[in-house]
Amino acid sequence: MLNWLNLAGLLVLAGSVWLELTYRRQKDRYRLVRYEWSMRVMAAAAGLGVMASTAWWQYDAETRVLGFPCTSAVFELHDGIWYDHVGAVTIPALIANAVLWTLVPQLPITLLALRKAHASQTSNE
Repeated sequence: MLNWLNLAGLLVLAGSVWLELTYRRQKDRYRLVRYEWSMRVMAAAAGLGVMASTAWWQYDAETRVLGFPCTSAVFELHDGIWYDHVGAVTIPALIANAVLWTLVPQLPITLLALRKAHASQTSNE
């Protein structure tokens, strides 16, 4: 299950980054959304708050996972001692989670802005 969760997280991250880059190209030509900067800051703060609240989660009675949706580390309970399984992807996964939780709440703002840009582009033609 963790592998599918990590794959889904990476796909959402890639889609969010692609959509944000598409939006950035449109932003230079149009003024897209009023109060956009403040809405984006609030959305990013809310996303990072969600990230902080989902940083640790219980997989089963003897396993705890750090990071959602990209797994950063796994801690397993053996004979009353927690053993960690930390690897080379720990820091990149934490960074990917931070970027994902910063961008995902901004998706509605980006989609609204792109829709407005498309509408203004078609009305100018």
